[in-house]
Amino acid sequence: MTEAERQAQVKSQIDAVLAGDWSIGKPGLSVLVRLGVVELYKSSRGSTDTIGTPITSLTSFEIASISKSLTATVVMQLVERQILALTDPITHWLPMLAADWSSIQLRHLLSHSSGIPEFFKNKPHREVDGLTNAQLVQRLVDNPVLDFVPGANSSYSNTNYVLLAEVAAAATGQSFTDLMRRGVFEPCGMNLSWLKGESPPVGSVLALNQAVSPLTYGVDILTLGAFGLMSTVDDMARFLDAWRQGRLVSSESMRQMTTVQSSELLNRPGEYYGFGWTLPSPITTPSVYEHAGRVAGYVGIVHVELGQSLQLIVLSNSGNTGLSQLYKILSVLQSYYPAT
Repeated sequence: MTEAERQAQVKSQIDAVLAGDWSIGKPGLSVLVRLGVVELYKSSRGSTDTIGTPITSLTSFEIASISKSLTATVVMQLVERQILALTDPITHWLPMLAADWSSIQLRHLLSHSSGIPEFFKNKPHREVDGLTNAQLVQRLVDNPVLDFVPGANSSYSNTNYVLLAEVAAAATGQSFTDLMRRGVFEPCGMNLSWLKGESPPVGSVLALNQAVSPLTYGVDILTLGAFGLMSTVDDMARFLDAWRQGRLVSSESMRQMTTVQSSELLNRPGEYYGFGWTLPSPITTPSVYEHAGRVAGYVGIVHVELGQSLQLIVLSNSGNTGLSQLYKILSVLQSYYPAT
């Protein structure tokens, strides 16, 4: 099979995955596949809302936990500027936290090795409705319980990345929103991306959750760092380009971020973590890194296979349907472009 034939097969099979009923008002997704700088596949399906506004590559979605890759980038920028150090105790920057949390270092937060529990865990959704970073920090002050000794194990916890956003703000005296805008959005040209609490950029169109609501789980979660970031597939491609080209962080920071920094995640068997990227293997430096995200009907992934410079970006507002299609597309790519 020639490369042209292989690419034609990939396009045909992704089209088959996305075949179906996309009648007006149904949620959908936006897909971008690239080989290096070559755009292999780009298409959108479905609606942003019940009146049938079509999803395009310029449509913004809540990218959920993919936000962590951008948050980690902001933190590593501050490490490079020597404002932060990976070995800083969290209590140095957030002294209101329990004194015995001084053994938790920033590297533990970045790699989900802190032992700090997931703030979503076993909580009615109404308990996180309107929850801000400051309010979450106060909850941790009031209930300083850890799941395990910091560094002794690893468990994926959104709380880690909310705290990293708070640390970055405390260390610089700037809001996390400003740090993200100046450190990532502006240098990447991500003009249709924003964080919750900001006014959306002029001209942006948000794909509503299941095409009916901007809420997640029916509530408005305002915590930043772990999620709360809106973006498009085109903007996420700009982020990926800038990140991979070393325009956001140094090659050494990139190496650390895509090197296994954790043990196998207790609550995600088969997954490991670097700093802001999920890694599928305990090998020190895997050939694949990615980050998926899911908050109610919003699902997505940014996936990079280094050997062939294969990149997949999918953002969706269609919940389980989008999730199923996402992994079917990934399976098609892996069958034609296996990791090397």
